[in-house]
This record gives sequence, C-alpha cells and structure tokens, in this order.
Amino acid sequence: MNFLDEPAAISDFLRSLHGVSAVAVDTEFMWQHTYRPIPALLQFSSGGRTALIDATRLEDAEALRILLEDRDTLKILHSCEQDLLVFHMLCGGRISPVFDTQVAHAFSGGPLQASYAKLAAELLGLTIEKDEQNSDWLRRPLTDKQLAYAANDVLHLEAAQASLVQRLKASGRAAWFKEESRRFDTADIYNTDKPEDTWLKLSFAPFLTRKDLPLARELCAWRESTAVKVDLRPRRLLTDDQIGDIVRHKPATLQALAQTPEIHEKVMKRHGAEILAVLDAAAKLPLDNLPPLPISDRLDKTMKDKFDAFAKDLDAAALEVKLDPSLLASRGRLRAAMAAWLAGQPYVEPQGWRAEILMPVYQRHLPK
Repeated sequence: MNFLDEPAAISDFLRSLHGVSAVAVDTEFMWQHTYRPIPALLQFSSGGRTALIDATRLEDAEALRILLEDRDTLKILHSCEQDLLVFHMLCGGRISPVFDTQVAHAFSGGPLQASYAKLAAELLGLTIEKDEQNSDWLRRPLTDKQLAYAANDVLHLEAAQASLVQRLKASGRAAWFKEESRRFDTADIYNTDKPEDTWLKLSFAPFLTRKDLPLARELCAWRESTAVKVDLRPRRLLTDDQIGDIVRHKPATLQALAQTPEIHEKVMKRHGAEILAVLDAAAKLPLDNLPPLPISDRLDKTMKDKFDAFAKDLDAAALEVKLDPSLLASRGRLRAAMAAWLAGQPYVEPQGWRAEILMPVYQRHLPK
C-alpha cells in the first residue's frame, strides 16, 4: 500500500490504471457544515496494487476522469452514491460502469443496507475494524490506523465482487442487478434540486395557502442559492421550521425577524436584510400562476389499516422472491402512491424489474 501526496506520483499511478479490467474504488471526505463534501482521500486497488491518494494534492484531474469514465474498466465500490458525487466534483467525470457491492448483496438475498464490514465477514470471513470511520480525514499527517482503515476499504472489494457475481448467478438475479446498476450511468444521480424547487421538500408544503406559497418558495430558493455561494449546508442558514415560522409571521423589520426561534446571530447580521428583501419581493408576486401544491403523503387514521395491508402485501411479495422489501419500494414511496390515489391523481408505477413483482400488489390496493 502506497500513500501518494506528490502530484506527479498521483498522476503516474492513475495513468498506470488506465486499461485495467477492474479497480476497487473508495473515498474519504469531510461533510459536516459545508454545502459540498470536502474530498480528503481517494483509495484505489487493482490486481494487488493499492494506493491511497491525498485528494488535496490531486492536480491531474484528466487522468482521474479517463479512468473513471473508461467503460472497459469496471469500478467496484460499496454504497457508492456519495463517492460518485465526490469524484464528479474532482474531475467532472461520471463513473461507469459501476458494481456496487451493497446493491449486489441485496439482490443476492441480503439486507439492503449491509455494511462493508458485514460483507467482508459474510463473504470472505474477514474482520474489518471501523474505528476510524468518523475520524478527521483532512488532518495531516494521517495516522497509521487511518491509513490501514482506508486501505482495507478497497483491499477486499475485488474478492467480494467475485463472490457476489457467483451469488447473483445462482439466485437468477444477475439481469435485475444489471438493470438496477444502469441508474448509476444517468445524469440524475449527479443532479441537485433547482433552488426554486427546494420548497417542495418542506414537510408543510402541501398545506401552504396561496398567499404563503410564494413566500416559502422564494425563501427556500434564497436559502439554497446562498448556501451554494457561502458553502454551508442550507439548514445552517435557516432550518425548515424557521422558514415555516417566518412564512407564518411575515416579519417586516429586522427586529421582528430576530424573533424567529433560534435564528443565528450571524445569519441576522449577514443576511437579515436579504431575507426581508426576499419576503417583500415574494409578497408582490402575482398569485394567478402559482405551481400546484404537492400531494401530502400524510394518511389519516381511517386509511392506516389500508396502508398497513398495502405494506404487508409488499412484504409478502418481497419474501416470495427473497429480496429486502426496501429494495422493492420504500414505505415513503408506498405512502406517496396511496396519497396520490386517494387524491384521484396518477401515482408513480413500478418500472422495469420491479413492475413484474409489484404491479399486482399496486393493482390490488390502488385499483384504477
């Protein structure tokens, strides 16, 4: 295992991987208060060669992009979505093709959220220590324990992938897994919400009045855009609850805005006037062209038994095909489908391999 922190050595190693048939990949990053994760370490292992790369010293982004986008090189990761975003930030590339061992494990009959340590124990009989998982990856120098932990995250992925390929073949689910893995090739996984659409994620969005909708929408758009500019998580500026309070009370002065529960003094000092300006402009927007409110997925007590029966039927269908129910559909997706059906609106139907299993369940409980 080599730790590389010289730009030339990093470039040479990445280019030496060009053309390999498969490479195990992982990242370590810090993501506490910033809008975007801060890349700290990149781990690669292929054919017995393992290197840990100081992400803060990467200069040859093109060498990284070529490796990640080479469709003849299989990239093996575990629970890969955040790693894909980190790599995309570093080089603008989209990793393809991807073999996610967590997803493959689920298709071979395991739980959807199985950890890498669990896979290593189950598939390879190895014990992987996770003591350093939440350590400071931007600290330099990294400790020997950190380096060993980071190396272990890729050292055994190739062997785990080979074992999972055999399990997928034995289970007859290889085609389903291949179809599911195509989502990692789409732009959707790299897209973030448009600032003007972030209000739709508010838990109270379905219950906004026509007068309050523009305020909530414009305030959420301001929060998202500002968070990008100052590189802070949006909730560090205003929480959803604070947005709800501001929309309800409609403060017109800094003194009134300061009464928002737990609003931070720095936010008031740096952005108070901006927030008031956003509210003032939003209040003047015409109300004749507002977007529709999202459908609430809150089900009243009278529908609880019906939803429970729907969920139970899905669990039975998952048991029959020996898959984790969450891999078929989350409870949130079921609630959204039932809420749309109750509102007389079309619901999102299961697609692809899921349709074969789930459409009979949906049709029994949500008949058209």
